[in-house]
Amino acid sequence: MPSPMVSRARFVCLAGALALLSACHDGDDGPEAVAPSPPLSTYSIGGSVVGSTGGLSLQNSVNASTVSVPAAGVFTFATQILQGASYAVVVSTPPSGQSCTVANGSGTMSLSNVTNIAVTCTTNGLSLGGVVSGLGAGKTLVLGAMADFTSGNVTITANGAFTFPVTFVPNAEYEVLVLTQPAAQTCTVLNGNGDFANAAITNISVTCIDSSASNRNWQTAVNVATDTDVQDVNGIRTPRVAFDAAGNALAVWSADREGDAAVDILWSRKPAGGAWTTPAQIPDYLPTPPNLAIREIRRDPVLAVAANGNAVAAWRQGPRFMGYDVMTSFYTPGTGWSTPEYIWRKHDDMPSGADDLQISQDSAGNTLVVWVAIGQIWYNRHTPGSGWTNPHEFGMGDVINELMGAARNPKLAQNVAGQAVVIWEQGGPINSSLDIDLWSTRYDVTTDTWSPAQAVEVMGGGIYGTSLVIDAVGEATAFWSQLDGDRARIRTARLATSTWSVPSYLETGNTQPTGFAIDPHAVIDGSGNITAVWQQGDVDVADFVAARYVAGTGWLAQRPIGEYDGSSSHLFQTELTVAGNAAGHVVVVWTIAGCVLAENVLCPVDVRANEFNPVNGDWGAEEVIDKENVIPANEGDALSPHVAVAPSGNAVAIWDQDGTQTTDGIRSAVFE
Repeated sequence: MPSPMVSRARFVCLAGALALLSACHDGDDGPEAVAPSPPLSTYSIGGSVVGSTGGLSLQNSVNASTVSVPAAGVFTFATQILQGASYAVVVSTPPSGQSCTVANGSGTMSLSNVTNIAVTCTTNGLSLGGVVSGLGAGKTLVLGAMADFTSGNVTITANGAFTFPVTFVPNAEYEVLVLTQPAAQTCTVLNGNGDFANAAITNISVTCIDSSASNRNWQTAVNVATDTDVQDVNGIRTPRVAFDAAGNALAVWSADREGDAAVDILWSRKPAGGAWTTPAQIPDYLPTPPNLAIREIRRDPVLAVAANGNAVAAWRQGPRFMGYDVMTSFYTPGTGWSTPEYIWRKHDDMPSGADDLQISQDSAGNTLVVWVAIGQIWYNRHTPGSGWTNPHEFGMGDVINELMGAARNPKLAQNVAGQAVVIWEQGGPINSSLDIDLWSTRYDVTTDTWSPAQAVEVMGGGIYGTSLVIDAVGEATAFWSQLDGDRARIRTARLATSTWSVPSYLETGNTQPTGFAIDPHAVIDGSGNITAVWQQGDVDVADFVAARYVAGTGWLAQRPIGEYDGSSSHLFQTELTVAGNAAGHVVVVWTIAGCVLAENVLCPVDVRANEFNPVNGDWGAEEVIDKENVIPANEGDALSPHVAVAPSGNAVAIWDQDGTQTTDGIRSAVFE
């Protein structure tokens, strides 16, 4: 075995030999190999979009790649970008009716995804316009446009194209109305309601025709009375108006006494073709009490006017917060009002006073007043030369019904011969708002008695408005809105002699689960023709609807007479009233908020009207009659409208205007 020294010597010699061989290499085998570089990384580009209504398309203009963004949110291009490459994002297709800008849209790709590209879209204003035809030379037409968040008007003096001077946001619902008719002409609007969607509207058509003797126009509204104490939350309320045979109008209303706790009944008279007289107070019955805090409150007057101009008014009266009695006063042209007298007084033990007064008068001057108190229906009668039937003692009077459960909301109809019918809502023993029936009784003017109470409808369910008319021979027709289990519907029944017909549904098209038909009102002419109007719609759209009953023919198809092309929640401030005359002229007046200024903020409530003309057998165009209250929208709300129609077909509308110190009070417009 070799020694360790010998093995170490051999290793050294071998290492040296290897070193010499390496030193002698001449390079004939080529350069030494270099490892390849790794591939470049790719990254995505994207960001966020705000304000888009949908339909936005973006493009990277460097490589022509695109991405579609359905609506506001985040986006990312599918095609990625190499590290170090450039990118430039631009808008290739903006949303309809919008413009969009791009921030942080260009740069050079680094070592991470780009997520900070910011696209902001804003809505372009959309125009609204159309064409006018038939406008007479030298005449002026004013149109108003109302839409969500925007309103404006345009004055037109020539035929041809027109455009409103304001723009509107996409998807806004709009309505175009005639604010001022040209002299001796009537203009109607076609395609005046709709939705902007995302495009301008250019198809509004306005046609003007010369007025004939059978056509009338609403004149500019005027103040009847002004309430300078505009901070008074009670203010002036519930005006009522009626005509005599000569076309003279008489109006009554309640008004807080300035600087006092009392509330008075005021009146004014408008002679045919003249102006309203200075308002005056119907005389007080009582002397001024020593304690002003308990001054008498007079509320909710009702009015009946005879053909010769004589009139009678009734109202609720009592100390503040203590319940109401019933008082009346008679008017004679040229003389004025009589000293008021009680026709019913609330007893101290009664939990509530009088409410829901109704009044009527026949051609002989017999007057009926009906009201509700302590859950029962009461009445009193005045006979010329004899006075009121019942003494005005505390708690005394005649009760029409004595049914179990609370009665409310009576309606009275009386013809010229004195025949009368009353209907009312009758609660059940449990007094549930969803357990309401409709009952009635007929009045005999000869014996001054009422028939036993008779059911009109006993299906139960909530009732949302009632109305009643009676013809010359004493046949009555009742209308009411009642839940059928799914929705509120209009029902009607007829009382020919002593028995009501089986109730039937009147309205059509009310089929949606969210639909409704409510608040019926009706009038009847001298031939027995009936016009019924009501509100009908669902959560998206609501109309004011009319249907006519022609004697000997039956009910004709209903038709809209006024529209609000928006949420039916806007109807919460709507009040509807209707009047007619023996010749068949019918005028419908209502109040409604015409647009939305901001979320949950409505435009002021304005007054609108439509008329049925028996000459041509058709309705006119819906029209705003308190023109100063629409645009600009800063004049306050119109409340408590009432309307009367003269034998000639002229009409007067009256309402409570909640406005500025110069406009707050009673306003009126004449249709002639």
